[in-house]
Amino acid sequence: MWVYVLREDQVLGESSHELDSERKIMRILHRTRTAVAGIALILASAGSAFADLPAAFGRAPADAQFVVSIGDVSAFYQNIQDLIAVLDLPEGEVDLSMVQMVLDSPLLNPAGSIAIVKPAGDDDLFDDHGVIAILPISQAGTDMIAQAVQDQGEGDTIAFDTGQFELFVKDLGGGFAAASPYREVVDAFEAGAGGHAALMGSSCLTVCEQSDLSLYFSQGAMQQLMSQGSDQIAEQAEVAAMMGADMGGQIELVEQSFTMASESILAGAFGLTLGRDGVSLDFATQFEEGSEFANALMMQGNSTGLMNHLPASQYLFAIATDSSANGFKKVFEDLFKDEMDDQFGMHKLMNMEQAQGVAITVGVPAGGIMGGVLTNTTAYFRTDDADQFADAMADGLREVSNNEQFEIDFEYEAGVETVDGASVDAWSIGVPVDDSNPMAMQMQQAMAMMFGPAGKPSGYIARTDQGAVITYSKSKDLLNRAVSAAIEGEGLADDEQMAMVANRLPDNRVFEGYMNVKTILDQVLPFASMMMGPIDVDLPENMAPVGLGASQGEGGIHLRLVVPSDVLFAATQIANHFAGQAEDFEEDEETPEEGSRQPRF
Repeated sequence: MWVYVLREDQVLGESSHELDSERKIMRILHRTRTAVAGIALILASAGSAFADLPAAFGRAPADAQFVVSIGDVSAFYQNIQDLIAVLDLPEGEVDLSMVQMVLDSPLLNPAGSIAIVKPAGDDDLFDDHGVIAILPISQAGTDMIAQAVQDQGEGDTIAFDTGQFELFVKDLGGGFAAASPYREVVDAFEAGAGGHAALMGSSCLTVCEQSDLSLYFSQGAMQQLMSQGSDQIAEQAEVAAMMGADMGGQIELVEQSFTMASESILAGAFGLTLGRDGVSLDFATQFEEGSEFANALMMQGNSTGLMNHLPASQYLFAIATDSSANGFKKVFEDLFKDEMDDQFGMHKLMNMEQAQGVAITVGVPAGGIMGGVLTNTTAYFRTDDADQFADAMADGLREVSNNEQFEIDFEYEAGVETVDGASVDAWSIGVPVDDSNPMAMQMQQAMAMMFGPAGKPSGYIARTDQGAVITYSKSKDLLNRAVSAAIEGEGLADDEQMAMVANRLPDNRVFEGYMNVKTILDQVLPFASMMMGPIDVDLPENMAPVGLGASQGEGGIHLRLVVPSDVLFAATQIANHFAGQAEDFEEDEETPEEGSRQPRF
C-alpha cells in the first residue's frame, strides 16, 4: 500500500517534467521525490494561519540551513479548493486528484504538518543531496514501519521499492517519519527538539508561525543568497558599463549595503497564505542585536495615521511611510546623502531630517488619465515646523534647477492665499523643450499626459500646524480638500475597501501602499477597448486594493503583500477573455478561404 501511494509516476504525472525548468529551490524539492512528490503539488498554495511553529518544523535540526513547512495539510488543501471556487475556474482547469490520492492514504496523517529540511553542513545551499522530508504518519504507518524494521532484523532505516527507485524511510517518533531517496541521508538524520525561535528572531518567527507555507533560511543560507545577489549586480554593472552607462557610484552603493546587511543578518523567512479572501505573501529578515541594521529597525511605526491625512477620494495609488525613527534617518543619510548631493543636490530636496513621515495619493484625474495622470495628486509631510520644512523644500528645488546638468525653470511664490488658516505658496517647474529636437512633440505629449494642459509640474504648498501639504496641480478644489484632510485627520484610511486590506497587513507599520485595481481598470479598459475591440469581462462592482505593508521592531523587518480574491477574480476574467481571443484568431488563421481547395489536416 505504501509503495502504491508514493509511486512517482502516479503522484507527479506530467508535472514532474515542468519542475525541471523551475529555479534551484524547486529543483531541490523535485529531487526529494517519493513522498515529497505529493508535497510538491501542495506547495503551490497555502491555507489558514497558525499560532505556533508547525510540529514538523520543530523536528528539524535547529541549525538546519533551510526548512520548508506546511502546518496543516488538510486545511491547506481545503483552502486551495476554496480559492478555486471563488475564482470560478472552469471544471478540470486545476487537477488536484493526485493530491487527494496522497491525502487519502491510510499511512499518512492528513491533519499533520510537513517539513522539508536541508541539514547543516559544508554543502552548498543548492546541493540537494542532504535534503530530507519529515512526513506526518498515522498509527497504521507507524505500525507498518515497525513491522518492516523487525522483518529486516537490523537498522532503523527501511527501503521501499517505488518501481523506479528506492525510497528510504525512518520513524522519528511522535507521528513523524523521515524520507529520502538516499539511505545515508536518512541514517545520519537526527530529529531536532525545537529551539528555532532563538535563532530566527521575532520577525522571521512571526512569518513561520502565521503562514500556512513558510520557507526559513538560516544565517549561513542568507549570506549565500546575498552573496549571489551581489555577484549578479556586479555582473549587470559590467554589462551596463560595456554599453556606456556610468553606474559606478550607484553600484558601489548597492554593494556596500549588501555587504553591511550580509555581515549582520541573522535569518530570513518567506511565507504564503491562501484562502477565500485571497493570497498573502510574506518576507522577513532579522539582524544581529547591536548591529547598525538592527538598531535602525527597533522602533515601530504608524503609517496608517499618516494615510488619514490624505483627502478621501477615488485613487489609483496611495503610500505612506513613517520615518520618525532616528535609526531610519541615519541609514538614509549613510547610504544616500553623499551620492545624492554629488549628483543632483536632491538630499536637501527630500528633506528627510525634518520630516517624520510622508503620505502620497495619486487620485483619479478629473478628466481621466489622458487629461493628466498626476493632476489629482497630493502629498502630506508630517513635521513639527511646516514653515521650515516648506522653505527647505523650496531651497532644494532651487538647487536642483540651478544644477548645470539640467535646464529647469523653477518658480516659487510665497503667501498666494490662505486656506483654513494655512498659508499657501505656489510652485512650478518648467522643462524647456527645444523645438528642433526630433522628439520635441513626443516629449510635450508625455508631459501633458502626466501633468495636464499645463504641461509641467505645478501646484501648491500649504503650511499647517499638523504638517506640510503639497498638491501637484493648480486645482483649488484639490487644495481645499487636501488642507482639510491634513488638519482633520479623517481622510483616505477610512475608505472601507482600503481598511479591509489594511487589517490584513502587519501591525505597527512603518510603510503601507495600496494599488486600487478597480479604478485603474476603469481608466484603462475603455482605452484598451478602443485599441483592441470590446473587452467583454464581468468585473466585481467593488474591489479591495492590492496592499503592501512593512513593520519593524526588535531588529527585524516584516513585509506582507496582500492580493484580495476579487482582484484575482478580475485578473482571471481578463486573462480568459484574451485567451479566448487568441483561440479565435488561431481558428481564423487555420480556416482556408472559400474555393482555395487547400486540404485540411
